[in-house]
Amino acid sequence: MNTVTVRALRNSFPKVLATARKKGSVGITRRGKVVATLNAQAPAEAAAGAKVWTPPDFKQWLEEDFGGKIMPLSYVDFLER
Repeated sequence: MNTVTVRALRNSFPKVLATARKKGSVGITRRGKVVATLNAQAPAEAAAGAKVWTPPDFKQWLEEDFGGKIMPLSYVDFLER
C-alpha cells in the first residue's frame, strides 16, 4: 500500500486521488503511523449512488405566488412616482 503524509494530502490531493484510483488505496500517515486509508470506489458503486440534479420549476413558483396577476406598472415607472 502506498502511503502519503497528511501535509502531502492537503497540498496535492488530486495526485493522491489519482494514485488511489490506480492502486486501489492509499494510507494516510501522521508522524509515521497510518491513521487513515483512502480507498477508491468502484465505478458501478459511484454511479449507483449518484443523484441527478433537477432545477426548480420557477414558472410554477411564480404561478403559485402571483397567479395570473399582471403588474400594471413597471418597476421603473413605480420608482419615478
